[in-house]
Amino acid sequence: MHYVVVVVVVVVVVVVVVVVIVVVVVVVVVVVVVVVVVVVVVVVVIVVVVVVIVVVVVVVVVVVVVVVVKGKAIPLQAWTGPEDSRSLRLQDFKTVGT
Repeated sequence: MHYVVVVVVVVVVVVVVVVVIVVVVVVVVVVVVVVVVVVVVVVVVIVVVVVVIVVVVVVVVVVVVVVVVKGKAIPLQAWTGPEDSRSLRLQDFKTVGT
């Protein structure tokens, strides 16, 4: 009878050890996946921010180059609405540099 108890105890201990090992492996895998996802998200955010900064800089440079030609600034007028469109004539539009 003692042998049966010993075998049952050994089997229970082995099962508990296997369950603990499986739980530890699952936790480690979950932690690694979370870390990888966080790193990927951070990298994507950094890339998006850099792209936005580059686009803004390019737009600003293009606007400065278009608006300031040979040291002359082209005055810009606000257009209040469609009622002003009747007063615009072809000669009101001037090409840069002419």
